[in-house]
Amino acid sequence: MFLRKWLLLFASVLIVGCSSQPRHVSATLPLVQHKSEPAGKPIPAMYRSGLEDLNSTRLQHTRYQILLGPLYTSALGLDCRELVITESNQEPTSRVACSEKKQYDQQIRAWYLMPNIIQSSTSVKL
Repeated sequence: MFLRKWLLLFASVLIVGCSSQPRHVSATLPLVQHKSEPAGKPIPAMYRSGLEDLNSTRLQHTRYQILLGPLYTSALGLDCRELVITESNQEPTSRVACSEKKQYDQQIRAWYLMPNIIQSSTSVKL
């Protein structure tokens, strides 16, 4: 009988405690600050219009021959182009240049030369 009263009291306290809503709390500071910083090195402004032009297939440079690949969207949502860079008497090097999404149609954005994920084909050994 005594045990039955305690169980009844415990069950009623449990039901009353679970039936009320928790108080509403508003956060004044975000848990994570959204900071979008480009991962690569900035490409000089004189090459921006050539990178923006979808019909452009090469960039003029005094030391390198630079061929441009088509524009594509990366997994991070950035607009990117492959650059095939050739210096005299050396093998071509493939790099990627990316910029942020356009805010408006005629915008000429800053472009960044992204770091290579794999340094060379010989760095992966199975």
